[in-house]
Amino acid sequence: TRSSTTAQYKITFTASSPSLEEIANYPDYSHQAVWNGTKVCIMCGERRPYKTRISTVASIRPSDKCICRSCQIQVWVVHYDSIHYYKWCAKCKTFKRVVNETEKRTKLTCTECRQKDVTSRRHKRLNMDKESS
Repeated sequence: TRSSTTAQYKITFTASSPSLEEIANYPDYSHQAVWNGTKVCIMCGERRPYKTRISTVASIRPSDKCICRSCQIQVWVVHYDSIHYYKWCAKCKTFKRVVNETEKRTKLTCTECRQKDVTSRRHKRLNMDKESS
């Protein structure tokens, strides 16, 4: 059983993640065709606009693995042997387990992906400084 929670969690992600098929509420829709410009979200089951760029909060982009934007920002409760909380990382395209309250719940990327981005931007900035010198 999986459900969305609106609790104000701050999030730290761990490397242990269930597969998308294990956590999806509607896994049968993961390989669906686009119908009339829409697809069904595999988490909420709602038919959402399928767009290459974000125009609505609930749209699904081709790179989002059939998860709408409104479901991406939710913290999902998963009941296995005990209750676990998961959050979607839009960068590495997996659900990451929430273990404590250290990050904002509305972040769309996990700690590792954000750290890689910071390192990459820092590296680019250093290279640009070297070239301009």
